[in-house]
Amino acid sequence: MIKINFFKKSIYLLLALLLAFTACKEDEVIPEDEQDNEDSDSLVSKTVNVLIFHEGGFQANNATIGSYNPENQEYDPTVYRNENGNFIGDVQQSVLSNSGFYYSVLNGSNSVKVLDSATLSLSTTIEGETIDKPRAIAISGDKGYLSNWGPYNDDFGLSDSRILTIDLNDNSVTGSIDTEEGLEDVQIVGNTLLATRHYFGSYQHLTFINIDNNEIINDIELPAGPEEILMDTSGNAWVVCNSGALVKIDVENASIAETVQLGAEIYGDADIFDNAIYFLQNNEVKAYDLSSKSINSVATIKEIQTPYAFGIDPENGDIYIGDGVDFSDGGTVLIYSAEGELINEFVSGILPTQFVFETELQVFEEEEED
Repeated sequence: MIKINFFKKSIYLLLALLLAFTACKEDEVIPEDEQDNEDSDSLVSKTVNVLIFHEGGFQANNATIGSYNPENQEYDPTVYRNENGNFIGDVQQSVLSNSGFYYSVLNGSNSVKVLDSATLSLSTTIEGETIDKPRAIAISGDKGYLSNWGPYNDDFGLSDSRILTIDLNDNSVTGSIDTEEGLEDVQIVGNTLLATRHYFGSYQHLTFINIDNNEIINDIELPAGPEEILMDTSGNAWVVCNSGALVKIDVENASIAETVQLGAEIYGDADIFDNAIYFLQNNEVKAYDLSSKSINSVATIKEIQTPYAFGIDPENGDIYIGDGVDFSDGGTVLIYSAEGELINEFVSGILPTQFVFETELQVFEEEEED
């Protein structure tokens, strides 16, 4: 049976905090700039590449990006280093795709690396004295919103968490929004910024912020372990809680619209495919159907040590799982088909933390009838 990743990460962090360790991975991202499918029988959208982002070891400055080709099942662990000549930094926390760039949030390096999404070449680095243990970034227009744990106090608690605002025209930090402590994932819905807070069980809240005036609207309590924020195809926001709940959010009224209890703890990352929320619970991948509101088993997976990344190929439903193993050596990536069959398994970089699926439109000529 798989031990839920929140517990493993908590134990790892608490031990490592004694050596001033900062953080582990939370969020997962879905590319925002995928091409639109045109109405044509000869055009098919297909995943041609899967980028695998890795945290690397704390203070080892060896976070990296690998590339997996699902067609020939080949993995290249060095695509970022081949392009840039070095590792990306220390503790690659989360990644967001936006307008032709990847924004890589580096928790240990206290920076955000901006990469050209076509080549992975480093475009610029967002830095500043106020960036301190950043967690995730959300973007609206030419503005970025970076969740920031801030400094530790004497007991390794937090005392100055905030959202940092970034001008993406010159990639400078322009200000901040004071919040309560323990910020995690961030997501923008209309003119509202949603931010989960939990800091390894210290909090279980969701903060609502009006980005028109940068004022906090509300801060509400959720089930324990709120981590990732997902958007479904109808534009509804869902918070994934590792205690075993999916929470639908009423953004307009800054409240909870619905809570779905899943019966047991889950891994804190999830994904949406074919109008269902997919999640990892023990050694099973399950799906909560948003229409029928039923929970179905999709795949039974091999026993893994440290669940650390989870994603669904948006084109065919293939399931990608990253196992952090022992936090220091290479991790493992397992790939299952939408029908639950193991497709591939290989050693990746240290702590595979996030999958990004790159797709393209492919043209197929129709055969003429004789």
